[in-house]
Amino acid sequence: MKLGLIQCDYVPTLLQSSFKDYPVMFEKAFNQCDPDLDWTVIDICGGNHDVDVQDFDGFIISGSRSSVNDPKLWIEELLNLIKRIIEREVPLVGLCFGHQAIAKSLGGLVSKSKTGWNIGCVPVELTAAGKNILNVAQHSYLYAFHQDNVETLPENARLIGSTEICENFIVEFKKGVIGFQGHPEFDVTYMQGLLDINIANLDDSKLNSVAATLRKASHSDAVRRFIIQYIKNNQ
Repeated sequence: MKLGLIQCDYVPTLLQSSFKDYPVMFEKAFNQCDPDLDWTVIDICGGNHDVDVQDFDGFIISGSRSSVNDPKLWIEELLNLIKRIIEREVPLVGLCFGHQAIAKSLGGLVSKSKTGWNIGCVPVELTAAGKNILNVAQHSYLYAFHQDNVETLPENARLIGSTEICENFIVEFKKGVIGFQGHPEFDVTYMQGLLDINIANLDDSKLNSVAATLRKASHSDAVRRFIIQYIKNNQ
């Protein structure tokens, strides 16, 4: 299966010696579930947006330190690319920033969370619809590292799962288009690395509570397997 990874950021410089870059991370994580995945990187934040969407079986949009509301040319190009992918009915999955970008491209509202950063291995409660399509536990755990949320869903979107401070955490926007506010491509060592380099932005109580969540086991592997099957089912 040929997948396009729409890259919207780079691994922070301080972590690159240990974690390389996001394409390496995605291939390692997802190909453990399906070794036959064939990846093409579309570095849209680096200016690559000339994509023939029909050449791909599906797309995954990565996270980013940028906000989808930032006035950046590459974000405008990303929103246009999302619309083209959806118009051609090619399966599309958004993760964190990618989830928010899909929502915005379809008319949803993305804004800063009133509760600040949401970081850690967070519990996700599935809706009735979520239990029908996601083959994971009703109370699942996923890594999260964000301060923007999808506040208002686009028309006809279907809520799949929520967290305590992010209602629209997993959303099926339409058939073949789904978004996760979490990061199934991350592992606990990368989450700890991100936490270490962002320590100045967090108070001691927040740091302690986040560190405690990282001792929980995530359901990232099950979510990655679901994403792969979701793309196959919607080709």
